[in-house]
Amino acid sequence: MFTRMLAALAGRVKNPGVLYKKARKLVIQAPQRWTEEQIRHGRHIAKAWKRKLSLSAPSLPTDYLTQRLIEAEAVGDKDRATVIRNMLNRESNSNMWSQLSWAFKDNGGRANAVSRIKQVENGVVREYTAQEDIERVVREEAQSRFSAAALSSFCQGLLGEQLGYLSDMTIAASILDGSYEIPPDTRQDISPDEFSAYWRRVRESTSSSYSGVHFGHYVVAGTSERFANFFAKKISLTMRSGWAPSRWGIGLTVLLEKIAGLALVNKTRAILLMEGDYNMHNRVIFGDRMMSIAHEHDLIPDDQYAEKESDGQDGAFMKRMVYDFSRLMKIALGVVSEDASNCYD
Repeated sequence: MFTRMLAALAGRVKNPGVLYKKARKLVIQAPQRWTEEQIRHGRHIAKAWKRKLSLSAPSLPTDYLTQRLIEAEAVGDKDRATVIRNMLNRESNSNMWSQLSWAFKDNGGRANAVSRIKQVENGVVREYTAQEDIERVVREEAQSRFSAAALSSFCQGLLGEQLGYLSDMTIAASILDGSYEIPPDTRQDISPDEFSAYWRRVRESTSSSYSGVHFGHYVVAGTSERFANFFAKKISLTMRSGWAPSRWGIGLTVLLEKIAGLALVNKTRAILLMEGDYNMHNRVIFGDRMMSIAHEHDLIPDDQYAEKESDGQDGAFMKRMVYDFSRLMKIALGVVSEDASNCYD
């Protein structure tokens, strides 16, 4: 209002009478007599008051309507109480959907690009700003992290020798040429019900898919019997034939800052975004079926505390009990505390 009054004072308002009428409704007395200095001072006070009210302003309409609702119910005015209650519901739904729209709307532009990265070399922190240098540093760091599993005992054993990256053993060759005989009781398909059940429990906002086919597509497909059947057969075809879509071979490496503003490459969290259906394939095969078989054959000890309805407190309690048992029975006990420097967090 004060900005419009300045415009009227400068002669840029066609009908200042209407403006002054609105100003008087806002309890601005004799607005046509205000000088430019008074108007600017009033605008400064209004902005300061607005900033002060901005913290509590969002809840003021709800507080006001809630008070009116209490008063209407106290006097037994059911019709007015119903109207006010509907207004509260509309206000709540409006706020919810406005927040969802803001969170999931298309930003209309490209993603924020990393303009710099730092790396410690021989005790010296070096900063890189060129695109080629940033990509090289990130590629080297990600390669060392994502290849650390190859040093595990699982990959260093017989299975690693037969199915390693550079293996030319008979089993690996038979798998590649399709002559490998799969045990008859091995499941090589995913049912439409499994497809729908999987996508019902995922978060649609999960980032994935360099190709653009994100989780939301499969969440919607899981609600349709026709599309669930189609995608289930498509993934089952991959299981049986060993053929995979070319987009499964492309991932997007993202480095997240663990500490805001700290751009050291070895202090970031590296994640690899893969295709949504590829994520499902891996989760069903390795996360559900193989883990279930491992538990059935006691390949995973029970003391890992990685099961549902168990948490870190269970493991800490068991560790304490082991310590006490060792002291009481005078049994030698060794404890190893490892620093998992390459863990996810």
